[in-house]
Amino acid sequence: MRNFSMPKGRKTANVYAGNVSEKRYNPSRESNFGGILVKQVRYAERDYVDLEGRAHRLDYYLLEEPGQPCRYGVAVLDRGGDHASVRDLTTRRERAEEVLELLARNLVTPVTLWDVVQDLL
Repeated sequence: MRNFSMPKGRKTANVYAGNVSEKRYNPSRESNFGGILVKQVRYAERDYVDLEGRAHRLDYYLLEEPGQPCRYGVAVLDRGGDHASVRDLTTRRERAEEVLELLARNLVTPVTLWDVVQDLL
């Protein structure tokens, strides 16, 4: 996918057949993953229209697992129903945020999340 950057003051950019809305949120919640309480922090939200004209909204989450050391992962949720996560990606929050930035910038979907993360490692 093509990298792009947003001009200051502009909220959308054209990517392939659709528009991308760039919005940052920080609500957080906790989820139970196999008995482990994981904090989820919404990192970014992206809206786009695919090549078939369907609208999608993707949410990108930072996953934070307590422990010594704290472990971080990423998750992508397509509000149309698909979701995927990669836990225990790194112990450095900055690295997890860099990965999330790349995922959001390139509109990585839940279907392709695992392959993209494998390529980054």
